[in-house]
Amino acid sequence: MKRLICVVLAIASVFALVSCGDGDLKEFLEVVESTTPTTVKTLTTIATDDEILNGVYTTKLNGDDFDFEYSYERYATVEDEAETYIVTVEGVVYYKDGKYSEDGENWFVNKPSAIPQQFSLNIDKDLFTEYTINADKTSLIATISPENAEAVFGTGNAIAATGNITLAVKTNGIYLTSVSVIYDSSFGRVSVDTSYTYSPVNS
Repeated sequence: MKRLICVVLAIASVFALVSCGDGDLKEFLEVVESTTPTTVKTLTTIATDDEILNGVYTTKLNGDDFDFEYSYERYATVEDEAETYIVTVEGVVYYKDGKYSEDGENWFVNKPSAIPQQFSLNIDKDLFTEYTINADKTSLIATISPENAEAVFGTGNAIAATGNITLAVKTNGIYLTSVSVIYDSSFGRVSVDTSYTYSPVNS
């Protein structure tokens, strides 16, 4: 689950994206890199043989500041003392003027555990097993091997995939609209779907 959260944050911070490409890929990435979202919303699912665990993560950006709200399901531990075997973890983290808060009143400089190390999404064609870009240059679909997952999704962010990972990045020709990741793991199929919205001046 921790790895999944890291992937979510990697995608949520795609505006800090690192890219390497030429031709159609370069033109596609110029659109992705030229836009700054004001809200990033990520929906996650982990589909096991018995159930689906869901998660919702919303990041609202205001310059260098942000509000990060999260809610996700996980299996309960003994420490939870829960009445059910699935529990929901939820909360919010505020970041303003270089400080963090989880209640909007008490502020501190240390990053809370709810926010792992920030990662960037590295779109480099040399890291893909294969990729395609549609004729309108608004959609990139790439296949990534588990061995290259850490290089694509950030240092220290290897994904425990049992097979290739599918990455889909879409724009409307003006700005980035969505990023999706799908892969199979030992605990089920994982999907991470992120959408981006913009202030009126960018829409």
